[in-house]
Amino acid sequence: MKYDEYKFRVFVNEQGESGDPVSLVLDEGRQVSFEDRLRITAEIGNVETVFVNNLATNDVSIYHALDEVDFAGSVLIGTAWQLEQIKNEPIERIICKRGRVNTRQEEGVYWIQASLENNIGNWDYEQLASPEDVEAINVVNTKGWKKMVWAWINQDQGLIRARTFADAIGASEVQGNGSGSMNLAGQLQRQITIKHGEGSVIYAKLLSDNFAEVGGRVIVA
Repeated sequence: MKYDEYKFRVFVNEQGESGDPVSLVLDEGRQVSFEDRLRITAEIGNVETVFVNNLATNDVSIYHALDEVDFAGSVLIGTAWQLEQIKNEPIERIICKRGRVNTRQEEGVYWIQASLENNIGNWDYEQLASPEDVEAINVVNTKGWKKMVWAWINQDQGLIRARTFADAIGASEVQGNGSGSMNLAGQLQRQITIKHGEGSVIYAKLLSDNFAEVGGRVIVA
């Protein structure tokens, strides 16, 4: 099946390295069936793929290999960046299954805002004693997990080391976890910077009692 695919990496560091690979597929008017969207997502091979249903309204659908999902932070940040490139205009909101997601860009970092209601992303969390403990986890021991494991690097500075394991949704380890980072900022009630995966950098902060924001840099893959 032929389709228009755009590839990018989200949560890269300041040097444009590492990050979470994401693909965007243009599908105006939902011409591609649900089954074919799953097939395309599996073929592309990233954790998640976003399909643009309506370019004019920024209406999108997000899929992983097993199903459609209502929200994915890295995907929506990357979508805001990619739609800006395609449309040559700032993107202020995206419509997804979860509803309206506000977006903004500041000094090269793209941000999205969302409610934290009902544990956005449905992640489990485990705090470990040190960054070294996070590093030491062997992915072969994470079967069935959908968990973000983290530890403080510097609590005063809000700097965190984290990894996310998602075997439960068909991915052993993911390099970006925007929804999990938003939840963690909400749990800690503060702004945080997360060194995630093999080198991703994620920014997250609480905006109010029920809303948070997550941001990162994006480049072409």
